[in-house]
Formats: sequence, structure tokens, C-alpha cells
Amino acid sequence: MNKPLLSIVIANYNYGRFLETAIKSVVEQDGFDKCELIIVDGGSTDNSVEIIKKYEDKITWWVSEKDKGQSDAFNKGFAHANGKLGCWVNADDLLLPGTIKSVIGYISTHNECEWISGGMVFLDSEEKVMWMRLGMQPWSRKWKWMPGWCIGGPSSFFSIERLHRVGGFDVNRYYSMDIDLWYKFFQSGMHLHHIRRYFWGFRAHEDSKTSYTLTSAMNKSMLREKESIMQIYGLSARRIKIGSLFLKGLGFLSGSMIKSYIDSWRYKGKSVEDMLNKRV
Repeated sequence: MNKPLLSIVIANYNYGRFLETAIKSVVEQDGFDKCELIIVDGGSTDNSVEIIKKYEDKITWWVSEKDKGQSDAFNKGFAHANGKLGCWVNADDLLLPGTIKSVIGYISTHNECEWISGGMVFLDSEEKVMWMRLGMQPWSRKWKWMPGWCIGGPSSFFSIERLHRVGGFDVNRYYSMDIDLWYKFFQSGMHLHHIRRYFWGFRAHEDSKTSYTLTSAMNKSMLREKESIMQIYGLSARRIKIGSLFLKGLGFLSGSMIKSYIDSWRYKGKSVEDMLNKRV
């Protein structure tokens, strides 16, 4: 097998009821032949291992053993990755069709690209669209002015070499390992490219550790992590607010924010299939 262009890591723990859908969202994509799939299971006691074995011929490497949490699972998975760019998919989420083809097409004409992001679709437990966020092209290459929490986790593909260089995921982060990683990337001089396409399907359900934030405030633990990141990277609430306003302003000027609102109104309550049939 030739060296893969993309490495996709799925981290799972007792999410067998969602895992097969997540796996299929990767392996059934156009362009998967240029990718590798890695699955890190945290020693699940449900039917997760049975599902993983069902797709073993599509998986480059997998393991099922106790770990120190999601960040540890990501580090373990990317330690076995051989691709140029990597992405993770949570076991209860989806990689939306067309994503892999779009990313491969982009890096084929932008050889210098180390980091790409796309938009995200918020789904309910029945995979019906709640709302959509296309994302905005960053207005500055200066990492400290970029509000890192505007970038969705699995909507990003990033240099695996650079991931290792910045020290990987912080295993002490329970909620905000992605935000912390984005700031490491910005601090290291990486520039974020953006594709006007929806990459990530985020499934909101009662067992998700972050979906409650869609309808209520952050809990104390999440707030402490956010404050810790702000302190580590020399950020302030004022600076983040200013950066967010600039991003939103450019989002409106570029049409990304307007398209997000229109798409959200157009597809709310519809299935992912209905949405994708329109090629958004």
C-alpha cells in the first residue's frame, strides 16, 4: 500500500450504538483509498470491539485497552499515523460525504498547506439537522488574535508532523484539547486554510459531554479549562471578543455567515441525506 495522504483516527469508549455509523462515514467516502483509518478503543464493555472487527479489513491499526481519556486516545492513534494530514472523528459523530475528496483535491494544488478547516453541521440524536456553521476564513495569521474555539474539532485536517512537533494533545484536557491544540498550532506559525464546505456532523445527544453547551452555559470544569487556556496563551476576554467580532464581520462580508444562516433555515429538521443531496 502506498503511503496514505490522510490519516483518520476514531476514538471510542462504549459508543457501540454510534460507532458503526462513524466508521461507515469514513470508509464509504470517495477517496478513502488514499487514506488510512485508525481506531483507538478505551476498553469498551459493549459491542464496540465486535463492530471494529467487522471492519478490520478497512482499518490500518486498532487497539482496545484502557487509556487516560480522549486526549490520550488521540495521541495513541496519531502515533501510528503515516499520512501527511490527520483528522479525528469522535465515535458519536460523522465525517460528512465529500470531505475526503475535497481535502485531497485542495492539498494537491496547495502543497504548502499544513492545516485545513471546513464547516460543521449540528445534528440531533436522530441525525436531523439542527443548524449549520460554515466557518470563516481567519483574518490574521497571528495566532494570539485568533479565537481558537471558532474552529470545530473534526472539521480540521492538520499536519501530523507538526502535531508531534508541538507535543500532541494535552492529556490533562477533558473538554478543550482541541482549542489548546489550535493555539499550539498558531503559536508554531501554522496558517489555517479554509474550504467553504461542511466537513463535520456533530451529533447532540444526552450522553455527549459537550452537547449540553448548545442550550446552556459551560459547567465549572469547562470554564476552568477555558480560563486556563486564556492564561497560558496570554489571551484576554477583551482580545477574544474583538477577534470574534472581526471574524464574524469578515464572515458576513465573505458570505460564509449568511450562507450558514440560509442553510440552517433551509435544512433544519431534515436528514443528513436530504442536505447532502443538495451538495451543500
